[in-house]
Amino acid sequence: MFARGGGNGEPRHVVVFDAGSTGNRVHVFEFDTTGDGPRLKQEVFHAAKPGLKERAKDPRAAAALLDPLVATAMRSVPARARKRTPLTLRATAGLRLLPEGPAAADAIMDAVRSKLVRTGFDVNPSRDVSILSGGDEGLYGWVAVNYLLGRIGGGGGGGAGSEKKTTVALADLGGGSAQLSYAVDADVASTAPAGYVRTVPGTRGPAGALSAYVHSFNGYGLVAARHRILAGTRGGPPSSRTHACVHAGHAGHSCDRDCYGLDDKTASYSVTPETNGGSFKGCVEAALDAIDADEGCEHAPCSFGGAWAAPRAAGVTEFYAMSYVAERAVQCGAAAVPSDEKTPTTTTPRRLAAAGTDACATRVDQLGAKYPEVDEEHLPWLCADVAYVYALLTRGFGVGEDETVTLVDKIAYRGEAVEAAWALGDAIAVMEGGHGGEGGEPGVVTEKSRAR
Repeated sequence: MFARGGGNGEPRHVVVFDAGSTGNRVHVFEFDTTGDGPRLKQEVFHAAKPGLKERAKDPRAAAALLDPLVATAMRSVPARARKRTPLTLRATAGLRLLPEGPAAADAIMDAVRSKLVRTGFDVNPSRDVSILSGGDEGLYGWVAVNYLLGRIGGGGGGGAGSEKKTTVALADLGGGSAQLSYAVDADVASTAPAGYVRTVPGTRGPAGALSAYVHSFNGYGLVAARHRILAGTRGGPPSSRTHACVHAGHAGHSCDRDCYGLDDKTASYSVTPETNGGSFKGCVEAALDAIDADEGCEHAPCSFGGAWAAPRAAGVTEFYAMSYVAERAVQCGAAAVPSDEKTPTTTTPRRLAAAGTDACATRVDQLGAKYPEVDEEHLPWLCADVAYVYALLTRGFGVGEDETVTLVDKIAYRGEAVEAAWALGDAIAVMEGGHGGEGGEPGVVTEKSRAR
């Protein structure tokens, strides 16, 4: 049953805005509803920078950043279909961690609601325009990836391996937060601490509906972690600190209060390179400190940052990663550049360590020539970024040194390369009549039981 967007075998659109920490995106999905689950027909995608948080002091200006994306949605959905086309906007870690506080985030969201209700789409401002919880972001991303791979029903690109029924584990590293999601066995789900395991309605596993470990590590995204890594340096007054994550030849990094990602808004730091420049080994040690790798947790076994860790379900042996994990691994040479958008590439933590060692030893004035795919603004952070990705995968997520990590941005689906974004999971939930939220889990599709 399709509670929103209709059914009756007619194609239906869903518009999903992703207001992220570094930019805004709109996805316009078109589904075929003639089968036993929504089949994605096509997607229109448009991204723009900066993110809403960059206009935190001017809510109207923040909402205006969405104008070109709204125009894309209007062009992509026929006027006659807009009033029955669901539209959602989910803000992620950028607003969850806004330094100006919850009141500023609420003001931005109110301005966004005022704009979107005038578009003519089917949008409930209180339900459909919201700050997405980290748990929902992780779950929707996991649903999207497994849907496109054909591991849960209605999806499946028909490529090699799409007939497999076992879902994959997924790590997603954004700018402000990191998410980890994977299926767990029924006995683990029944004894899990509150807030960690979500039942995915409508899915079917050996013991009924699938259960997934879903956790969002807020404040542990790549951009937020940079300040955590550097501010954690000990020894000497701030003006004289050196740090293993700073490239040789760089003037250094500093932040004076209100540092994005730091809980203490009064904290300040200033760091310069060590005598011999950057050191991957030393930078990893700082990254482990930044993720609170040794912090205990209320329920053992522990992951990091005080979180509980659950064993993956039997048969869940494939580990996928996306966003900054995939981006930095390819850019630093730890993974091959994909031959095309439909072909995923892979890496291992050991290869990341080798590439990171080389990157950290590179002078800052040589980084641009050696790593041309890295945006100029991110180049001085390359050593810290790669060390953090390595620390997060190994100590944080329990990936072995030689365990294969499949890196995805897009997944081959019915002959097309489709972005593996949580927005697709949100759209599927809307099509199935679920509206997400920690208190009301999304209704998603049934697990794939046969090749399509």
